[in-house]
Amino acid sequence: MQADSKPVERTVWIDVCKGLCIVLVVYGHISGGLEASGTLAQNSIWMKLRDWVYLFHMPAFFVLSGIFAPKLSQLASRDFLSGRLRTIFYPYVVWTAIIVGAQFAMARFVNNPPDFSRALFFLVEPYGYGLWFLYSLFIISVTFYSLSRLRISPLVMFLLAVTLSWLASLNAFGFWPILNTSMSFFIFYATAAVARGKILSFFSRNGRLAPLLSGVGLLLAMTIFYSARFGVTWLLNLLLAGLGIAGVVFLAKGLAQTLAGRFWAFLGMFSLEIYLGHPLWSTISRVLLLHSRIDSPVILVLGGLLLGIAGSLLVGVLCRAWNFPYLFKWPAKAAAKP
Repeated sequence: MQADSKPVERTVWIDVCKGLCIVLVVYGHISGGLEASGTLAQNSIWMKLRDWVYLFHMPAFFVLSGIFAPKLSQLASRDFLSGRLRTIFYPYVVWTAIIVGAQFAMARFVNNPPDFSRALFFLVEPYGYGLWFLYSLFIISVTFYSLSRLRISPLVMFLLAVTLSWLASLNAFGFWPILNTSMSFFIFYATAAVARGKILSFFSRNGRLAPLLSGVGLLLAMTIFYSARFGVTWLLNLLLAGLGIAGVVFLAKGLAQTLAGRFWAFLGMFSLEIYLGHPLWSTISRVLLLHSRIDSPVILVLGGLLLGIAGSLLVGVLCRAWNFPYLFKWPAKAAAKP
């Protein structure tokens, strides 16, 4: 019975972690958009919180993706590439088109005016707010898969990931900006993939209070180091990201065994739908609030956060209920499903 329960528990804490991080993603985009429009002051508490969030929330998503990389590496090349095209490249193309259309429809209310000529080069550089993650995840997963097929040792893979991250910090891949961004995040994906067995084994242990306290302590330590202002360095950024990732993962592990964990796990199950849909819903929220002559930063932030999550979640739930996955992925053939 215990052995059967562990895989479910692991899924729960991973979904909880995705749920926590996707809320941080939505907040980061909303506050950044309001700051760009002049609604939020650059030195306000909102922007300081945004800077804090950006220390670890996207690295955490690459870590969570990397945990599943070893299983993907077992696939044949054709099956692996087919899966990446269906689940990453396809929604990237679809939502690029949606964002371009939305920008033209709401040109008066968006910070970045529509640029159709730049959108035509979306296969070279991501177009739209947030789509860089899908592009980078595609590059990173293909890179890791290709290296894993060479059967190099975990230590060599880790050292290679560290080297690529360091080179990216020097803008060594600046000739293709999205590649440079991808290589800076590759270390998180590869480290999680290499340490997958130890991570899952460690977090399969029971307990709620200890993980919660550990998570709070790690995030507090990250905040203290960040507040010390040692200067921006590649190694310090890795340390801060590592502390933040560990903190949110421990929190997720502790919350996974609580009633509140069900809510966060539910958000985590729809993290892709929320990630793709929230820019549109958040913009709609801003339009409605400003049209109602409401310009309070608190209401604009909370309104964008709530509608960004709720609207995207509603679309995701309806698409699954109606068996219409095409907004977010191209379904696999029935014969190929396990």
